[in-house]
Amino acid sequence: MTILGSRVAAVLVGAATWTATEYGLHRFVMHEMRGRALPSVEHLKHHADVAYFSPASKKIASAAVTTAVAYPVTAAVTNRRWATAFTVGLIATYFGYEVAHRRTHTHPPRGPYGRWSRRSHMHHHFGAPMRNCGVTTPVWDRLCGTYD
Repeated sequence: MTILGSRVAAVLVGAATWTATEYGLHRFVMHEMRGRALPSVEHLKHHADVAYFSPASKKIASAAVTTAVAYPVTAAVTNRRWATAFTVGLIATYFGYEVAHRRTHTHPPRGPYGRWSRRSHMHHHFGAPMRNCGVTTPVWDRLCGTYD
């Protein structure tokens, strides 16, 4: 039971790590780099045209790079099973983020979370692009003082 609990914990830690990664990438790589790196170029295209989303091939490449970094680093400080579960949680949450982000742009909000997500993210796009960098959660914006 401890192995199962440990793997479940690893998946949850991976998911939580994605939310911090999402915030950091969005704020520092996609905005602060101001077009000096491919993720920033792609993101700025999205800000110029909110109907533009990077092609799936680039998102899959991003997940592959993330996996290639996350798994060995995690395996070096834990073990292979925990690293696998952690990386599964991280990447699954990344793909969930991609779906949530697209739906925020393309579908009417449903429920309180959908309304919050749409309002927060559209404020980021059309009001204050250096604010509300967390698309799926306000936690990191609140901790870092970038939440409106």
